[in-house]
Amino acid sequence: MNQPNRGDVVESNWPMLISALVGSTNAAIFTHQRPDPDAIGSQVGLARLLSAAGKSGAVVEFPPVPGSLEFLLKHSPWPLVEYTEAWAREHLPNYDAIIVVDTSSSEQLGTLANVLRDMPEKLICIDHHLSGDVQGRCMFRDSQAGSCAELIVQLAGQLGVMDKAAATVLLAGITSDTGWFHYEGTSAGTLRAAAECVQAGALPVELWNRLMERDSVAKLKLTGLALEKCRFELSNQVAIIELSVSDFAQTKAQNWETEGLINIPMAIADVLVSLCLTEQPDGNLRISLRSKHTVNVAAVAAEFGGGGHARAAGCRMKGSLQDAAGRLVAAIAAHLNTAK
Repeated sequence: MNQPNRGDVVESNWPMLISALVGSTNAAIFTHQRPDPDAIGSQVGLARLLSAAGKSGAVVEFPPVPGSLEFLLKHSPWPLVEYTEAWAREHLPNYDAIIVVDTSSSEQLGTLANVLRDMPEKLICIDHHLSGDVQGRCMFRDSQAGSCAELIVQLAGQLGVMDKAAATVLLAGITSDTGWFHYEGTSAGTLRAAAECVQAGALPVELWNRLMERDSVAKLKLTGLALEKCRFELSNQVAIIELSVSDFAQTKAQNWETEGLINIPMAIADVLVSLCLTEQPDGNLRISLRSKHTVNVAAVAAEFGGGGHARAAGCRMKGSLQDAAGRLVAAIAAHLNTAK
């Protein structure tokens, strides 16, 4: 097993997690806003494991779910619910377990975080990120895992349950969050988990087609605009993409179709950090950060109330795109100087 790197979080108490899950009878499973394949794959995969163990529940999503990921939700054995705070306050008291996967950050949960503060005794978190501020009765976190889905595969091994549908959604999560196995978080354990999914019937070629070859014409136009606007700072060590509300209107792209744009400048040899700043309809800014080997972008994001992984993180900011970019570049410069 790889030894934890400095800053890694390992709180993986398997007996505590299994006891909490097995001891429940009905569960509501959540993940973060703007769900990705790892988020939804972990939700649905866990629901299938619990359903096989005789549990009931619901899979709850923050809208909108990207159209390209709806096929993952079709594998859910439980009813699908679109989150509203009113639904949560009315119905969550009826569940004996509230499970949040792929995040333990209140910022990523929106108004759900306020609801969860009133019932921490029901909360179970399963996460693979470095940082989080949510508190509950069972907080299971291991940042050595390349994805949350990898942890759910390990759980399947503990419970002795894995069918083809669970394997499919979990492999979607593993491949997506590891960049199809080229991100730094990919480990021997990651590859073993993927192999278990394939052995259980998941088809990598089918997932590649469903996840990687389903972009819209609008996203292609947004990508072109993003690359045209991309600029560089700190001797080309930092690449910056800024997308305004008007850019989405011009290209007719959806807000979630920024997925993957931030990785494109990372192909440039000089670039150590890539930033993507997206203006939201409410005027706030969504920030994504990626890095190679020099800067811990989770530490940078934490300076602005966010978090994530050492090489992939995010936060939210207020103000103009230009001002926010300037503040981020200044923070990154400090980290670059410290790393020298």
